[in-house]
Amino acid sequence: MSERSEEEMLIFKLNNQKDTLKLLILLWNREKMYGSKIRRLGMNDRTLIKVREVLTGFELVKLTSIEGSRRLYYELTPKGKRVVEKLVDIERILLTD
Repeated sequence: MSERSEEEMLIFKLNNQKDTLKLLILLWNREKMYGSKIRRLGMNDRTLIKVREVLTGFELVKLTSIEGSRRLYYELTPKGKRVVEKLVDIERILLTD
């Protein structure tokens, strides 16, 4: 495998926006959440919008709404679930001796 610079690695681009990993984990634990619930858990509007752009751009999160409602549901895509499973594996490695 050839080495790639940090600028070329997608993981750096994913982590570049504050709270991207936090939202992935929140969604993994709760499956589907309204934006208002995410904000109540400590993420402000501006950050949530930026995180949403990053995660939808990587196709890790999808947004849905109920007809006639302005509320958006955030939900992991199958690809997003696979990414979070890898993050959980990293957590397990960090916890072992």
